[in-house]
Amino acid sequence: MIDHTQPSHGPSSTDNALSTSPDAPALARLLTSSSVSTINNAVAKIGLTDDATMAEFEKKTLRELRDLQSTHIIYRRLDLDIKIEAQNLYFDYVKKQHLLSLKHQRPFLALTKYLGQRRTRQKESTWHKFMKHDTSAQAALHNTEKNIGQRNIETAKLYNQLDPSLRDGHSNTEGITLEATSGDPNAEERGRFGKIFKSDEKLRDEVKSWAGQVQLKMACWDADTNPPAIS
Repeated sequence: MIDHTQPSHGPSSTDNALSTSPDAPALARLLTSSSVSTINNAVAKIGLTDDATMAEFEKKTLRELRDLQSTHIIYRRLDLDIKIEAQNLYFDYVKKQHLLSLKHQRPFLALTKYLGQRRTRQKESTWHKFMKHDTSAQAALHNTEKNIGQRNIETAKLYNQLDPSLRDGHSNTEGITLEATSGDPNAEERGRFGKIFKSDEKLRDEVKSWAGQVQLKMACWDADTNPPAIS
């Protein structure tokens, strides 16, 4: 006898069990949170070399690592994450130099000179900040009717006429700066690295926006089991 029963294309027994279960909302939230977590992890690791490859790199010599610069570098601009990690690396390096100096009771400056370092990361003075951010100073500096020497003299006069308290107002540069996290032992030192440009912040916002759109689409997919096209 031929079975003319049509195959069912409806929800499976497992799907029915999930939809009728009192824990269905919790399961849906779990699926959604799992999807969100996966996406967040993927977004956080954009542009990072995987851990297994980094473990292999750590076994290489300094010369071999230098050679990898010509074959493994993809991005040319520094983003916010690498700048923060680089700052922490710098502070740790300088701290170890000071400890070495104290251990052997030898001058820190002599040690840095021996290592071939130069003071390339000096803090921007109030005078330089005044020239860069004060509107009257900018007007004097861009007055092309006078030579550069006269322009500098005019700018110096404007600076000397300022109230000392107003000069201090130029100690905070405009733009987006690295915010010192609570308990950061190097909070006072981070100012020497200047400001983080808005382009980095804009890029991070765009990545967050993209992640939010993907999370929304994943939530819709969990709701109606009809996955939309993710662009």
